[in-house]
Amino acid sequence: MAAVEESSGQSGGVALQRLRLRRRRLLPIAGIVAVAMTAAACGSSAQTTTSTTAGGGGGGGKALVNLTSNSMGKILTTKSGLTLYYDTADTPTKIVCTGGCATAWPPLLYTGSGTPTGGPGVTGLGTVRRPGGGVQVTYKGKPLYTFASDGPGQTSGQGVAGFQVVIVGSTGGGGATTTTSSGGYGY
Repeated sequence: MAAVEESSGQSGGVALQRLRLRRRRLLPIAGIVAVAMTAAACGSSAQTTTSTTAGGGGGGGKALVNLTSNSMGKILTTKSGLTLYYDTADTPTKIVCTGGCATAWPPLLYTGSGTPTGGPGVTGLGTVRRPGGGVQVTYKGKPLYTFASDGPGQTSGQGVAGFQVVIVGSTGGGGATTTTSSGGYGY
C-alpha cells in the first residue's frame, strides 16, 4: 500500500527527499543513454540523412567555411556559425559516417561548382563524393560535419562518438594547421 503517511508533515518531507535523491541518481544514467544513442546512430544503417547544404563558391556574400575564435582557439564554422567537426574514423578515401550517423552528424554538402570558398585564413578546402551521392566539403582531406544538437557558437559534439572540432592553429610560417586533443589524422 502507500509507503508515505500523509498525516505528518515530516513523512511528506522524507518522501520528497527520497524522490529528489532518486532523480539525482537517474540523471547521470539519462546522460549515458543519450551518448549511447548518439554512438549507436553512428553505426546505424538507416538511410535517412539530414545535411547542411552550402551553395556556390565564388560569388559575393559570406564564405562557406569561416574561421571563428572561441575558448578552444580558432575553429572552423559554417557561414551560419555552426561548429565544424571531423570524424576520426573517416579517411581521405572512405567516409564512414552514413545513415543514422549522418542524421546526428549532418555532413557539410556542397552544391556549387569548383572549390568551396573559405573566409580569411581558411585554406585547404576541397570536396569528396559521399557514398550514396552528394558532394561533401573537406578540410585538408577530412570530410566536414556539423552536430545536430549544436546551435550557432556551440561545441557540444567535441569528443562525442569519435568526432572532433576542427581547431586551426598558426604555424610559424603563416600557414594553417589543425590540432585537437586526440591528434587523429594530423588534425
